[in-house]
Amino acid sequence: MVEFDPDFRFHDGIYLDFQDFKANNPIPITHIISAHDIRLPDFMELVTDEDVVTYFDMLGEQRSAATKDIWGYAHNGKAFISYGDGFFRMPMMGTITHFTAAVTTYRMMSDPMMMNPGMMPYREVPVQELRQFVLDMRSGKVLPFSEDNVLTLMNSEPELVDAFLAQRKKQRQQSLMLYIRRYNERYRLYFPE
Repeated sequence: MVEFDPDFRFHDGIYLDFQDFKANNPIPITHIISAHDIRLPDFMELVTDEDVVTYFDMLGEQRSAATKDIWGYAHNGKAFISYGDGFFRMPMMGTITHFTAAVTTYRMMSDPMMMNPGMMPYREVPVQELRQFVLDMRSGKVLPFSEDNVLTLMNSEPELVDAFLAQRKKQRQQSLMLYIRRYNERYRLYFPE
């Protein structure tokens, strides 16, 4: 086990679940069956754009997994998590990991073409929004990035939580990421080399 730092390189491949990720034990890219050239810089993006990923397991058996069921992947030593509408890089890794993902929401929009009697003048329209999330590296749970969720994850450090709560509300909003970093410095993240 080595301590995670910005120079840490994940093994390239697909993580079927959170435990594969924590063990840094993906299905290697050389075991992925694809019509795309493995040397392409966007190989993993092309593979995960498909509905199904086919690969050889460690026993040489051919297997398939629905792309929507894959936990994530690593490419060029960087980790990506599957969430919402795609795979997203996790730039701030630690015991509490922060990432941003595109999520589809639906909004009611006015539709001038639907002004007939008996018809609703509004319709639901899908809209993609960027939202922030935190990943608890102890449990694998993904939560919306909010003060309450972060404080819940930091409950093992009451003095850090108290210092955070002693600030004014505006200061708390601005310093939440700083307190995540402080927490991560106290609770280091380790991966197998």
